[in-house]
Amino acid sequence: MELNFKTGKQSKQVKPMNKVTIAVPEDVILKQQFKGEVEKDEIKFPTVLGEEHPFDPKITEGIYKKYGLVTGIVDKYVDFIVGPGFFVKGDTKRSEAIINQFMQDVSFDTLLRAWIKEALVKQSGFLELGGKKTETVKGMKILDAKYMYVIRDKKGKVTKYSQFKGAFDNFSKEKVITFEPFQVAQISFNQLGDDAYGMGIVYPALNNINSLMGLEVNMDILMKRKANAPIHAKLGDAEMPPTDDDVTNFGSKLEWLNNKHEWATPYNVEIKAIDFGKLGEKFDFPIQHNLDMIFAGVQIPKILIGEDVNQAVAPVQMDAFERRIQSIQSETEKVIEQQIFKRVLLSNGIQEHVEFEWGQPSNTEKNERIKQITELLKIIGLSPELSAQLQMELADLMNLDVKEVKPEDIEKAEVDETEQPRVPGQNNQPKQQKLNMELDMDEIDKSKRTIYEQQAQELDTDPFKPEATLREWLDFDFTLYLASILQAVDKEEFTLLAAKSRKEINQGKFSKAQIKSLKSVLKDGFKEGKRIVDIQQDLVDKVKIKDLVNSDGKILAKASNRTLLVARTETTKLSAIGAQNHFQAGGVEKYQWVSTLGPRTSDICQRLHGKIFTVGKGPLPPAHINCRSSIIPVEE
Repeated sequence: MELNFKTGKQSKQVKPMNKVTIAVPEDVILKQQFKGEVEKDEIKFPTVLGEEHPFDPKITEGIYKKYGLVTGIVDKYVDFIVGPGFFVKGDTKRSEAIINQFMQDVSFDTLLRAWIKEALVKQSGFLELGGKKTETVKGMKILDAKYMYVIRDKKGKVTKYSQFKGAFDNFSKEKVITFEPFQVAQISFNQLGDDAYGMGIVYPALNNINSLMGLEVNMDILMKRKANAPIHAKLGDAEMPPTDDDVTNFGSKLEWLNNKHEWATPYNVEIKAIDFGKLGEKFDFPIQHNLDMIFAGVQIPKILIGEDVNQAVAPVQMDAFERRIQSIQSETEKVIEQQIFKRVLLSNGIQEHVEFEWGQPSNTEKNERIKQITELLKIIGLSPELSAQLQMELADLMNLDVKEVKPEDIEKAEVDETEQPRVPGQNNQPKQQKLNMELDMDEIDKSKRTIYEQQAQELDTDPFKPEATLREWLDFDFTLYLASILQAVDKEEFTLLAAKSRKEINQGKFSKAQIKSLKSVLKDGFKEGKRIVDIQQDLVDKVKIKDLVNSDGKILAKASNRTLLVARTETTKLSAIGAQNHFQAGGVEKYQWVSTLGPRTSDICQRLHGKIFTVGKGPLPPAHINCRSSIIPVEE
C-alpha cells in the first residue's frame, strides 16, 4: 500500500518508478521543425515582397539572445572576423583619404560588426546606404533582416529590396517599403546555389541546438526532483495491515516534516527516501553528442568555447577555422568594395579601385618577407623585370614612398647605394651635404624648455595639416617599435607639462589626473595609428587642456594651440624614446638624427641632420615646436 505524503491518502494505482514522465514547459524548448509552423499560415506568402525567407529569422535571433552557447559562438566569429582590424589600399593617396574619412564619418567599424552579426545569426545582413545614387553615401544603418526581402528578375539579378513589418494575416501593400539596389548592401553567408539569402551559421545546427536545450531542461528537472527526494512511508505488513485512519494520521505528520525532524517508529513502520539512481549519467552521451554536432555544424574549434580537446588536434582545428574566417572576410570585402566604396569614389569624381584589406601582417611576417626579398635580390642573373617587382614589393613593405622602379634604373641604384642603411619602415630622405656648423647643445635644451610656451602662430601656414595620420606626421613606420613606445608612454613623467603645485595647475599645467588621461590618449593614438586631428580631439575631450598663463595671468599659449602642439610634439618625442629603447634592447650602440628636410626646416634640425650619437647619451627629438625629426640605427 502506497502513501502520498502530501495528502496522506492511499493510492490504488501506482506507476512503476522506472518510468518517469516529465512535463517540460512549452516555452522553454523551441520547436524543432519550422516547416510545420509555415504550413499553419492561412495565406500564401505575398509575392509582392519578393522571395520568401528559407526560415524564420526570429527563431535563430531568439536562440542567439537566450542561449549562451550560441551567443558565444557567434560573438567569437565576429571577433575573429573584425578583431584584426582593417585598412584600405588605393591607387592614390587621395582615394585612400576619401575612403578613410568616409569610414570615420559613418563609424564604419561599429556598423561592420553589427552587419556581420546579422548575417551570421539570420539569413543575411542588410545595410541601408543613405543619399541619392549620384551622391556619396550619406550615412548607413542596419536593417533588421527579419523584415527584409529580396526581389530578383528571372536571371537572378536583384531589382529591388522590400521591407515589411506587419502581420501576414492582415497584409497590405501600403505597408511595404521598397529600396533600390544602390540603397542596400547585402551580405549572405552559407549561401546555396542561386538562393537569394544565406543560411548563416546558427540555422544549420538548429536541430542539435534544440535537442541540447531539451536535454538540459530535462536534466535540470530531474536533478531538482532528485535533490528534493520524496519520502515513502510503509505502515504494517500483510499480517497486520494498517487502517485508513492509521495512514491518514501518519500522512498528516509527514506534511510537517522538516530537516530538524528525527523519527522513532514501531517495527511495522518503514520510512525511506525514494532514490532515482544515477540518472544524470544517462544524459552525458546525448549531451556530448549534440555538442559535437553543434561544433561541427557551426565549424568552430571546441577550444575557443572552453572545451577540452587533444592538444595535437587543436592547431589543425584552428587552422581550418582561420581559413573559414578568411572565406567570410573575402565575401564581405567584395560587397564593401563594389557596393559602398565604388559609390563613394564615383560621387567624388574618382574612377579608381580601393581595396578593403583585413588586418595587417605582423612585424615578424614583414621582417621575414624583407629578408626573403633581400636574399633573392642577391641572385646573380636575376631578370631586370623580376628584380624591379621585388624592389617594388620591398619598398611597399618598408613603407618607402617609391612610385615606380624602372628596370633601367636598377643598375644605377645599386651603384649609388652608399647611404647609411635605414631601419625597415623609415622613409628615404634626400641626400644632404654635411653641414660643418658648430652644434650648440644648450640651444637644443632651451628650445625644448620653451616648447609649450609658444603660441604656434605658424600653424595656419604649416604644410602638414592635422588631417595627417600619425605615420605621415612621424614620417616613418613607428609600428616597428610600438611595444617600446607604449612602454615609454607608461614611464614618461611629462615634466614639461606636469604641474608641481596647485598654483601651476591653476596656471594651466597638467594635474596627475590629466597626465593619466594624456597617457591613455597617446597610447590609443599609437595603437590605432590615428590622425593628428583625432588625437587632438581626444585631448580636448579627455584631458581638457586649458590656456597656459604666467604668474601675472598673461596668456602664454592658448588651449586651442596647445592641444595640437601636444599631439604633435609628444608623439614625436615618445616615438624617438621608444626607438632608442628598441635599439638598446637590440644591442645597437649608435644612432643617426634624421631631419625632415625642406624650406621650413629649422636651423637646429639642419645642423643635427645626419649627425651620429651614442645610444642613451645623445639628444633626441623633438628639438623644437612641431619637430618631425626621427632617429635611425647605425650599423658599425
